[in-house]
Amino acid sequence: MTIFALNIMPYITASIIMQLMTAIVPSLETMKKDGEAGRKQINQYTRYLTVLLATFQGFGIAVALESAGNIVADPGMFFRLTTVVTLVGGTLFLMWLGEQITERGIGNGVSLMIFAGIVAGLPAAVISTLQQVSSGDISVFTIFVIIALVLGVTFFVVFMEIYILYTEDQRRKALERRQASMRKKGTYGTGACADEPWSLQAYQKRVYAVRHQLREEHPMVRGARPGERAHLTGNMCCCVCAACTCVR
Repeated sequence: MTIFALNIMPYITASIIMQLMTAIVPSLETMKKDGEAGRKQINQYTRYLTVLLATFQGFGIAVALESAGNIVADPGMFFRLTTVVTLVGGTLFLMWLGEQITERGIGNGVSLMIFAGIVAGLPAAVISTLQQVSSGDISVFTIFVIIALVLGVTFFVVFMEIYILYTEDQRRKALERRQASMRKKGTYGTGACADEPWSLQAYQKRVYAVRHQLREEHPMVRGARPGERAHLTGNMCCCVCAACTCVR
């Protein structure tokens, strides 16, 4: 047993509990919507819960080692205390390391650490499986089925990742083409007021044209003066003023 016996699992468990609590407790849900400050506060609560869970698990391991036989040379409260402190310290170090990896933009620190643990144990698992095949405990057909499942899952994950990236890239290119076309024609995105410079004459023509169209097509807008907001039903809503010409 090492100081990293608990691994990063207490932190993962605490994160899952906090995510569930944010959907149940109104104060945590409000804190989650507060932006960066709320996220930092929730992360702090997650760390506190990690310490609590790691303490319980470390104490359970210490008691289990004492009751396992002659493993512990000097059982007692001091052994339990040192075991808990050591295991909790190892978990907190892994938690800190994962957060540092995430903050520096390398990737999700916790996920990378879990992946590293799996890769590190993969050679031993392969050797153990081959030994079981050679001894006849596992049939060759079972090995082929396992290999096929691994390749199938890997292909599916890679395919979905490529498909998502391709779809996002196509949407981004379509949006860029649309924005470039609107800039070229002198029009703007739906529902957004333009910040781009127009000539004064063209701007005034656009304002009067939209105002005239609204007053003709929507009786509720008739009689509205500049500076008054006209609340329309349907899919069109506009400020009838000289500062906004957005039409939805």
